[in-house]
Amino acid sequence: MFFYVVCGHRVHTKRRLRIDKLELKKTYDTLGLETIPIPFGQKFPPPMGYQKANPNLLWEKTTRDFNIGLRLGKVCDLDTDDLVSQSIVKQRLENLGIYNAPICRSQRGQHHFVRIINVPEEIKYTHWNNDVGKGEARIRDCYTVIPNSEVDGFEYFWENNWYTYFQHIPVIKWSDISDMVQKTTIPGQTDTTIHLPRYIQLDVEKWVFDTLEILNKSPKGKQIKGHKTWTSRSEAEAAVIARLDTCGYSLERIKKTFENYKPGHFKELKDYGYTYIQNVHNNLQNEGHRPSILNLYLDVTGDNYKHKINRILLSICHQFNKTSCYLSFEKMFELMNLTPGPKGTKSKMGLSKAVKSLQKENKLLIAKGISKPGQRTGIANIYIFDHLIDNN
Repeated sequence: MFFYVVCGHRVHTKRRLRIDKLELKKTYDTLGLETIPIPFGQKFPPPMGYQKANPNLLWEKTTRDFNIGLRLGKVCDLDTDDLVSQSIVKQRLENLGIYNAPICRSQRGQHHFVRIINVPEEIKYTHWNNDVGKGEARIRDCYTVIPNSEVDGFEYFWENNWYTYFQHIPVIKWSDISDMVQKTTIPGQTDTTIHLPRYIQLDVEKWVFDTLEILNKSPKGKQIKGHKTWTSRSEAEAAVIARLDTCGYSLERIKKTFENYKPGHFKELKDYGYTYIQNVHNNLQNEGHRPSILNLYLDVTGDNYKHKINRILLSICHQFNKTSCYLSFEKMFELMNLTPGPKGTKSKMGLSKAVKSLQKENKLLIAKGISKPGQRTGIANIYIFDHLIDNN
C-alpha cells in the first residue's frame, strides 16, 4: 500500500505533503540514495555545502515544506529534455543491454539513473552533443530533483518499477557515453564557464525591462504575461538573461540589472540569487554552436594582428551563436583599438594581410558583403566558420 501512496497520489494539504515526503525520504535511505531538502515548489537553491555535507544533518535543519533532491555521485543522471535526447539515450542504454534503469519524469523530460565508472575526475556534469539533443549527463557534486517534488504545479513521478531497479542499479563505463557529450564540461554547478568578451553592444528591447518590472510583482506559481507568455517566473527570467547576453551584456552587468529590478524568483533566492544567474548563464554558453566556437577560441594562442582578429571574430560569432558575422574594416579597426597611420595605409595593409593569412590557413572564409550607401565596394565582408565548426 505504501508504494501506491508514494508513486501515485496527489497531495492536497501541507501536513499530508510533509508526512509523505519524510516517509519517502526514508525509503530512499533504505536504497542507499543520498537525498537533500530543496525549498518546496523550486529546484533551487540546495543547502549550503550540500556536495560534501552529511545528508542527515541537512535534513535535521529542515523546518518547512520541501522538495527532494538526489545528490549524485553514487548514482548518475542521464537527463533528457526533449524527444530526440530521450530516444537516443534510451537506444544507447538498450544497446548496452540495459532495460531496467530507474526513470523519473519531470516537467521538461526524463531522468535515467545509472552508475558510471571510470569518469575523468574533472568532469562533474556535461551537456549532450547538439545531435543528441537537449539535456546533460550529471555525474557528481550536483543533484537532481526527484519525486514527489513539485515545481510550477507539476509533480515529479517515477515511470517504472523504480524501487526494484535501484536495488540493482545498472552500471556502465564512461567510454559507453563519452562520444555523446560535449568537449567543454562544467565542473559542478558554479560559475566556471569561460566568458568571452562581448564586442557588439545592441540596444535592449523595451520588452526585456517591461518583463523585469512585471516579474518584480509576480507571485510564485503564476504565468507571466508580457512580450509573450511564460509558464513560470524562472522561465521568464531565463529569457531575459538570454536576451541581455545576446545584446552584449557581461555576466556582471546582467547581475547588476537583476539587482536593480529585483524580479521575484531571483529576489526570493536571496544569497543564492547570483549563483542562480550564473547557472542560467552557464547553460547559455553550452547551447548551439557556442561550445565549438569556444574550442576554436581557446586554440588561438598568439597575440599578433592575425590572432587578435581571429579572437574578435570568434567572440562575435559566440555572442550571436552563429557561424558567421558581418564587419567592415573600419569596425575592425575600432574593435582592435588601432590608430591608423597618417593616411591609414600601414594599418590597413597590416589588417588586410592578416585576414588573407587567416584565409590561407583555412581559419576563415571571406564572402563579399553588402556595402552601405557611400561606402566603397568590398569594404564589408562576411567571415564564415562553418567548415571549422563541422570539425568541432
